[in-house]
Formats: sequence, C-alpha cells, structure tokens
Amino acid sequence: MRYLMLPLFVFTLAFGSWPYVHVLRLDRALIQYDHATLGTLLNLDAIRVERKRVLELHAVDTHNPVSHALHQVASVLSGNSVDNTVTLDWVRETLRPVPARPNEDYPSILHYASFAFFEDPQHFVVRIRDLGENPIHLRWTLRDWVWRVTAIYD
Repeated sequence: MRYLMLPLFVFTLAFGSWPYVHVLRLDRALIQYDHATLGTLLNLDAIRVERKRVLELHAVDTHNPVSHALHQVASVLSGNSVDNTVTLDWVRETLRPVPARPNEDYPSILHYASFAFFEDPQHFVVRIRDLGENPIHLRWTLRDWVWRVTAIYD
C-alpha cells in the first residue's frame, strides 16, 4: 500500500503545482512582452466569446419591440467591437495590476495576485488585486493537457 501512495502523492503534487508554473510563465511573458509565449498561454477566441457573453448579460432586456431591436443591433455592434478589441495588447493592458506611469516597466502580476486555486480539476482561477480594489480574475482551463487562459473578468 505504501508503494502505491508515493506515486499518487507525487502525481498529485505535480498536478497541483502545474497551473502555478503557467501563471509564472504568463507573468514573465507579460513583463517581456513575448508574443509567442502569450499566444500559447492565451486562448483569445475563448476570451472573446466569454467577453461577449458578459456584455450580453449586462444589457437591458425589456419586452418593448423597439428596445428589443435596439438591443439586437447593439449586440451585433458590441460583438464586432469585442472581436477587434480583444488582442494581445488589450490582454496585456487589462492584466496590468496598477495604472501605467510614464517610464515605468510592466509590473509583475505575481506581486499583486491575491488568490489562485482550483475550481475543479480542469479550471483554475487567479485573482489579481484584492477584492475591494477592482480585481481582475483569470480563468485557466485545462484542455488537451494544456493550461490556457480562457476568460478574463474585471
């Protein structure tokens, strides 16, 4: 039994630390503005889809036909703007933990991360800044044995 527990413990420890390594890689890629690494760590299509979903949830929905038509037009326009807006540059500026100051290097998100833990075995959440300070939440998803950011909530 003891010989079975040691490999299980090692596997659990390795799997539990795996997303933290990816958070460290994301931090280094943001600081160095490494497009290649950011491209592998971010699923921009999933981030865009989630951003559109959040925008639609916040839209006012009434039973008035004119308001409903305006809502549909606004939904199409916001969907197109999200497709054009959510880029690597947008992600980098959104994840910036403190406002930009002239001649300042990009700050490390690790210094401002206040929470990072599993939601379930396939989802991992990181909170940048404390709850009272307009935090940014990153949702990582494990798909095909690769951890990637699939949603950014501000």
